[in-house]
Amino acid sequence: SNASLTLVSTTSVRTSPNAIPDLRLTWNQVMRAKSGFLGAFPDIHVDMFAQFCVNMEMHPELRKTNGKCTMAFYQAETHLSWYKDNEKGDPFDLAVIMEETLDKCRNKI
Repeated sequence: SNASLTLVSTTSVRTSPNAIPDLRLTWNQVMRAKSGFLGAFPDIHVDMFAQFCVNMEMHPELRKTNGKCTMAFYQAETHLSWYKDNEKGDPFDLAVIMEETLDKCRNKI
């Protein structure tokens, strides 16, 4: 067969022009994207991100009116905050659902 595999450094990969910013994702899109999302992180962060996804999927907020929108917004807000804090060398545990932040997200929906 003429099949081949080409490995490309992640530093040379560009964001797809079809990528949707996190703040515009629906809950269903967040859940569909989580597998690719988890594969994009170094092993030291994978467990935390996996637990973040599980905790969001199990959160009682999802059973409330606009709960899916609230959780999608929460994911975008906390995900971005985690990246910013990680770049500063002071990341927080994303797996812990921050109820105060969730309340603020709910109020913005």
